[in-house]
Amino acid sequence: MGHIRLGRLPRTREWIEVLDLIGGGAGSPEVAAATMVASDSGLADAAKDPGLVYSVWLLTQIPLAARSDDFAGRLQQLGLDVSASPNLLEVVGRSRAGWMST
Repeated sequence: MGHIRLGRLPRTREWIEVLDLIGGGAGSPEVAAATMVASDSGLADAAKDPGLVYSVWLLTQIPLAARSDDFAGRLQQLGLDVSASPNLLEVVGRSRAGWMST
């Protein structure tokens, strides 16, 4: 499924090395290390994507809000227009709306 969403891997030397390691039966640590090297420029580009940056930031803030005494109030401070007792679907729906309005 991931190959459909992400398209084909770049045909760089680094990604070919990853595929060679997988095809050669290398262990997970070797494949993971080569994958990190190969994905370095893509990760640097991702850090410049405002939608991704906002999503990651929000994913760090929601658990912190859940630990507070006023979950709904903290979510509202984060810019999510939620009810006094929000459920999961409301938080998810408002998270998307919050991003689209900024």
